[in-house]
Amino acid sequence: MEPFDLATPGVFVSARVDPDEVEDGRGLRCEMKTYEARYNSAGVRTTLQAGIKRVEKEPRERNHDSAFVLTRYYTKDKELDYTELEVRSPHIRAALRAVIKEYPGLTFDTGKIIIRDEPKCLFHYRNELRAYGVRLDDQVAVEHLVFILNYMYKTLENEISSYYAFMESPSIAPGIEHKNLWMAFRPSDLIYTKIDGTEKVVLLKSTSKSRDFWRLHTEEIQYNGTNYGRRCVIIAIPYYDGYKSLEELNACPLQHHQRKDAITNSLIARGKKISQLTRYPPSILRGACKHAITISVKYYCGRGG
Repeated sequence: MEPFDLATPGVFVSARVDPDEVEDGRGLRCEMKTYEARYNSAGVRTTLQAGIKRVEKEPRERNHDSAFVLTRYYTKDKELDYTELEVRSPHIRAALRAVIKEYPGLTFDTGKIIIRDEPKCLFHYRNELRAYGVRLDDQVAVEHLVFILNYMYKTLENEISSYYAFMESPSIAPGIEHKNLWMAFRPSDLIYTKIDGTEKVVLLKSTSKSRDFWRLHTEEIQYNGTNYGRRCVIIAIPYYDGYKSLEELNACPLQHHQRKDAITNSLIARGKKISQLTRYPPSILRGACKHAITISVKYYCGRGG
């Protein structure tokens, strides 16, 4: 895969986003240091810089300036268990706060930013991060952003190839293999589904995977005749072989549904009707939905919409 580039310097416009305040130069060197945490003969997991065979005193202190630190954790059977990428770069920390704001399992406001396993947040917001980078006039910040996006593309090279082959092909409907289904479902996106035969659009909060299922953790707003409340709806997508279009599943990102305009218009009309029946104007409904509490959890599993 070709190295990723935001644009040539000539297209950068004068728009500056301030990075974190850095007093001691932490995270300003555009590089990634890699460590491996393995169990030794005594059964103790020790962390060494990749390629180094002996423990040095405070090995990580040498990488104080490194913008990114990647650690691979191995099991006692010497199999890769998980990875953690610590984002030290003040420029990327600022970018994540400005562009993504929030993402399941991550906090961008304070403390360490550690991305575990696949850099899903970077993939899901790759276009927005690129647009953010094009607006920067700080070439050092641009260098850091290009570096981390290249890391994401390299790490997910096979998955991204599959994504573009199936999701953005002009000859087939948007779809993807089951193992890569997370790529099509971005947290905070609207999801179209049918529950008990009723069309609904729910808000995706997060995804999780078991051996045979992807689970979409979503949220909908319900009215019980007196109050509005949020209901957590878990939609399970069973395993399937090969490619399958998103519309064949029992949940589909609204933006990828060929009937998205008709669905949107229908649900807006339904919302207006509810507004009239409950005598709450739309502005009040929006406020009620924003502050509603979770009232129940529903689990839904199906094989098609």
